[in-house]
Amino acid sequence: MGWDSTKKSRQQIFAQLAERYGNLGAVDPGGKSIWTVGTLSNRAEPIICCHLIEQHDGLTYVKTLTESEHPYYFDCPPEFFRIATEKCAPWRTAVRFLRKLPV
Repeated sequence: MGWDSTKKSRQQIFAQLAERYGNLGAVDPGGKSIWTVGTLSNRAEPIICCHLIEQHDGLTYVKTLTESEHPYYFDCPPEFFRIATEKCAPWRTAVRFLRKLPV
């Protein structure tokens, strides 16, 4: 998928992503990512999504990656792992390692 662009603020984007993807949890740690966990209408089981955020030239760009796409961002809240079925073991191991949690 490509990047979507909008003139909305980060707070507005967070609210929109939380409503669409994060019916079980949503976190904005700042930086380049927003994390959600939830069920989508076309999926029965919860999934973790990393929403990349970039802002320039008065626009905000958003790209959504699911856990199965092995996002190269590792600030996902580990508590999301208890909610969603594992889709990428190496990625979860890296998140735990970088957060100094038991692997």
